[in-house]
Amino acid sequence: MQEQEPYVITKRKHVIYRVYWGRIAAFLIAASLAVLAVVLWFSRGKNTITVPSRTYWCVSVGTYDSRETADASANRAAALGGAGYVHEADGKFYVFVSCYPTEEDAVTVGNRLDGEADVSVYALVCNKSSFEAPKKNKEEAEDLLTFAPFLFDSLYDLAIRTDKGEVSRGAALYAMRNMAASVREKRRTCENTEGDIKTYASELCDVLSRALEPFDLLENTENLPQQMKYALCFSAVEICNITQDFENNAKNRA
Repeated sequence: MQEQEPYVITKRKHVIYRVYWGRIAAFLIAASLAVLAVVLWFSRGKNTITVPSRTYWCVSVGTYDSRETADASANRAAALGGAGYVHEADGKFYVFVSCYPTEEDAVTVGNRLDGEADVSVYALVCNKSSFEAPKKNKEEAEDLLTFAPFLFDSLYDLAIRTDKGEVSRGAALYAMRNMAASVREKRRTCENTEGDIKTYASELCDVLSRALEPFDLLENTENLPQQMKYALCFSAVEICNITQDFENNAKNRA
């Protein structure tokens, strides 16, 4: 194993690596937050709060017609250290091994999975969303709307550092429990706002709590790298689902 190429998935006769540097992760997180900050700043003087669109990039190692076949493939992927997350869309079942903040990262990993028969990069798109700004606690509302993507980036950075051995198992679990505590705090903050923001942010906090629950309760965390990748996939899918549902409901009300 090369020093700067942490483990992602190990196979019997070859090892698949993923090139990633910690500074790049920090830069990506800072850049995404900067974009969010700029958009929110220009919406401060208006009657709406706008959250920009975002795409999460998943590496799929199989597309199947049946859930049973996909589950079997997912179990094999999980045993090898991948997420083993099954995503259903358009009548097909996709088996994700991890989720990434950039297409480049996902393509890099996908290109290295040369032993898989059906490798592809799957884009999960969260469209731009606009919310009516509350009369009170506007800054809290803005913070709630940016919290979910921020948590994803934080979890992704922690997963990479854990894969590289820069963070011990104990330290990683401690950080995950702190993330779970921050989600609970944000969930309580939702009660201070109103309208669509309250509903949308509350639903996001609920799914993030579900993603982090095993780490918070210290249950079945033996395969920590795999479970962190699973939490990344689960979080990205649910964030996009909730955002799409909100958009559809907004169109129906218009």
